[in-house]
Amino acid sequence: MSALFKVNLELIKNAKPYCDQEIDRLISRHYILRYALGLLSTPIRDLIEENNLNVFDCGCGPATWLLELATNYRHCSFTGIDISPVFPQTIKPQNLTIDLHDALKGLPFDNFFDVVHQSFWVTVLSKDEWNFLVRELVRILKPGGYIELIELNISVNNSGQVTRYLNNALTAYYKSKKINTIVIDELEDYLEDTLKVEIYEKEVKMIPIGWNGPVGELALYDLISGYEIAKPYLSEFMGILPNQYDHLVELARKEVVARKSTFSIYRYVARKCDFF
Repeated sequence: MSALFKVNLELIKNAKPYCDQEIDRLISRHYILRYALGLLSTPIRDLIEENNLNVFDCGCGPATWLLELATNYRHCSFTGIDISPVFPQTIKPQNLTIDLHDALKGLPFDNFFDVVHQSFWVTVLSKDEWNFLVRELVRILKPGGYIELIELNISVNNSGQVTRYLNNALTAYYKSKKINTIVIDELEDYLEDTLKVEIYEKEVKMIPIGWNGPVGELALYDLISGYEIAKPYLSEFMGILPNQYDHLVELARKEVVARKSTFSIYRYVARKCDFF
């Protein structure tokens, strides 16, 4: 553990690793992101090439993003946290530190990082938790530093009847748990409400699901594995048998390919004002 983090024995004891399928899904999302938006937005990419930056990834999962960047930019320092111990703890670049930490308990830094990154938390946080976490991420950012938030719309564009049925059920389930699945419409507000940043860039990319080459195959895997991971609780929530649920997922797999469906990834980049 890094000295910057207090060792939370209770968190370590109770931390539940992701299932293997979820880890694979997180890794595949890294490559979808790499294809769709690139690993870094333009202002951050320009800075990192020639400056010794401190970079932070909140909720890094298996740390695929951090590992690639830390390998490519040896002159910079990278830090990641996750609530689950699915990240590499020994075999990693020397300029990379990763710790087990719950971001909703607060972050042990202040005006420390040049770049703060977070991606794919759309099915994790409530509105109040989003408000708290964005403020924390801005707080730990140096004046003049950049924050980059990447999220996807869990709705499927040009979806068919079965896919809409599954997605509506999934959205209703998350709503019952007070999860804010429409955060993509509110990220800009969360950032601006801190009164400490200016929006620098907003980018949206449509990702093919099951068509248009390898990235489409990854997107199809992301969608279907998401349904499969949700099966234990979503089939019960929908009031259907597991085999009926499996049949719907298989129909959705064929449907998104036939209809050339897509999903949307959003990237918001903001710069912290120099006087904070």
